[in-house]
This record gives sequence, C-alpha cells and structure tokens, in this order.
Amino acid sequence: MQRDWQKSAPPSEKKRRKQQARFEANNGKLHQLLLRTKQQNLQLRHELVSSAEKLLEHESLEHAIREARTLQQQWKTIGITFYKADREQWQLFRRTIDQLFSRRDKAQNERTSGLREGADQLIELTQKIEQLCKLPDSCLKASRGEFQQLSQSWDTSIELPRDSAKKLLQRFDQSREKYRKHFAGLSKRLQRDAHVALIRGAQMLSNAEVDYLNGSDAPIDADVLEPLREAINTLECSAQSRLLLDTRLEQLSQSSSPQINQSGITQLQQLALENEILLGIESPKNCSQERMRLQLERLKKGLGSATKSSNHRAMVLESFVIWVTIGGIPEAIRQPLEERREKIFKAVGLQ
Repeated sequence: MQRDWQKSAPPSEKKRRKQQARFEANNGKLHQLLLRTKQQNLQLRHELVSSAEKLLEHESLEHAIREARTLQQQWKTIGITFYKADREQWQLFRRTIDQLFSRRDKAQNERTSGLREGADQLIELTQKIEQLCKLPDSCLKASRGEFQQLSQSWDTSIELPRDSAKKLLQRFDQSREKYRKHFAGLSKRLQRDAHVALIRGAQMLSNAEVDYLNGSDAPIDADVLEPLREAINTLECSAQSRLLLDTRLEQLSQSSSPQINQSGITQLQQLALENEILLGIESPKNCSQERMRLQLERLKKGLGSATKSSNHRAMVLESFVIWVTIGGIPEAIRQPLEERREKIFKAVGLQ
C-alpha cells in the first residue's frame, strides 16, 4: 500500500494534504494492529516454550511426546511476530523439543538393548539345559540341582523381542521337557546298562571256563585269572551283580581241576523252560516232554498262564541272577542255552 501510494500522481496540494492525513491515520492504525498482533503471537510463542519445558519434567515420556507433537502443530498455526524475538523463541522451543525426543530415542535404545539382553539370557539358559541333556548317565544324576537352578533362573517378567519371543520361549520349554524325560528314564537306563554289564561279565567267565574245560587237568593259571579279574572290575554293574561275578570267579580260581557242572546244566535247562512257558515262547523240540511236565505242575499249583505280564520282566531278572552264578558248562551246551536266554530277554525288553 505504501509503495502504491508513492507511485500515485500527486493531486492538488489541498486535496493531497487531506488524503495524506487520512492515509497516514489509517496506516498508523494498521501499524498498531500489526504490533499488537505480533506481540500477541510472541506471547503465544513464549507460552509454547514454557509448556514444552514443563514436559521435560513429566513422569510419562510417552505422554510428553504426544503433547510435544501437539505443541509443534500449534507453533505452525501462530502468525507473524518480531523476527529476532521469533528466532530466539524458536531456538528455545526447538532445543526443548529435541531434548524430549533425545530422551525418547535413549529410552528406545535402552529398551532395545534390554530386549536383546533378555533374549541372550534366555538363549544361554536354554543352551546350558541342552548341554545337560547330553551328559552321560553316569553324570546325569548329579546335574539335577543345576537343572532346577537353570530352570528357575528365568524371570518371566523380562520382556523379549516381539518377533522372536514365542520361538525363544518354546525352545526353552522344550529343552526343560527334554531334560525331564531324559532324567526320568535314567533309572531304567542305568538298570539296563548294569544288566548288560552283568551279561558281559558272565560271558567273560563262561569263555574262561570253556577254555579251562578244554585245557589241562591242573588248576587255572593265575595269568588268566588276573586279567579276567581286572576286566570284570571295570564293568559298571551293581554291587549285587559284582558280588555274583566275584563269587563265580572265586569258585573258578579255587577249582583244582576242570569239571563239567552237570547239576548246573539241568538247572539252566529248567530255568529256560520255566521262562519260555511263562512268556509263551517256543522251546526246542527235544524239550517237549519236559515242558509238558512243567506245564502240568504249574496247572496243579494253580499257576497256569495267570501271571500278569507286568510281572514277567521281574521274574525273568530273578531267574537270571541264578543263571549268572552257574558255571562249568561246556560250549556245546552253553551256546544253545544262551540263544534261548536271548529270546527270553528280548520278549521282556531286556535285550
């Protein structure tokens, strides 16, 4: 307007002074209005800066960030003000808002770091439990306390990364369940291993006895007994099984001359028949008459086939304790008996 006024052709002096006065009066009013408006806008800037500074002390950072975004939108809607003062307020406002968002970024980084640490902690616990599952049975029993400590070490309140939390927790639970199942089967596996060791020890003694029966009439040589004793001592069997093996070894060492154990042969054949009848396993044809006799005796005693299958395993193991103690059997007789024993053991899951 001022530029346009200067460009206008000058009217007569009288009219010019009159129009000039009107223009300056109205221009002055407009200038005052602009000053008041700028001052009001500057006051609004001050208020926004003050509001932003108060947000720095707010307990909820999430709420403070939402309010800061609102203040930013309000700043944009405020009209013109004094340039220098406006720049000063903008720097104050921008610095305060930046502090808020820096706090947010720091909190997000700390949270992300915390999520990673939680995930790493859970992965480490899972891996340690998985390592316990790989322990040999001889060390597994002693690991129970460590497993319980590891299993209870995980704090369920720890937050995990959203994209991997489910998978990490599933793996942790699966590792614990795997250990529990593995540990639950420890007793049965130890029993099985001890049983296998007992069979191996009995076979060692049987082989030594066969060699002795096929050798001279002199007592068994100490050079044979000592390695045999050492080999038996390395077997991981129960104390009762070791006693059975040691007793049989002692009998062999005290023998003055090789003798076939005829009564032992009869006893082993009897045990094999009893177990075959018990389990419904076919016996050799040359044992048919003896098998029939035993079956009739069982019927007279009311045994028949009424024995529960759940007791078969225990009964077979009981008979094997006797089996192990009997030595002095020639190879030609021992081998068929061992084949029958293997079928009996297989029927009850022992071999």
